[in-house]
Amino acid sequence: MSQPPKQDHEQPGTYFVQDRSSHEELQRLQVQDQMITAGMGGVLPEQADPTIFPHVLDVGCGTGDWLIELAKTTPTCKNLVGVDASHTFIEYAHMQAKAAGVSDRVKFQVMDALRMLEFPDHSL
Repeated sequence: MSQPPKQDHEQPGTYFVQDRSSHEELQRLQVQDQMITAGMGGVLPEQADPTIFPHVLDVGCGTGDWLIELAKTTPTCKNLVGVDASHTFIEYAHMQAKAAGVSDRVKFQVMDALRMLEFPDHSL
């Protein structure tokens, strides 16, 4: 059975804010992410020992702040991957990971969570 062709463009109906290239939306999401993470008590407050997670996938990672914060606070997390449908957010997340000094462990990819996520076999 053949697979449907890969989609390289963003799907317009999969995110409630249609202008994902908006700088204002990028800033709003960044502030929202920081507030929610702080309100939760940190990146993995429910986990007694977050060091047991060497691999983490963040689906709908937005600006990547949560995953970058996890990488900074939990150095034992060695393979962190964030996916989002927005090219703008993924590009920004790449820059943020590099600036935070965690780009060797944190990777971001454009993928739509409402479609099949495509990772190479044995990618973990």
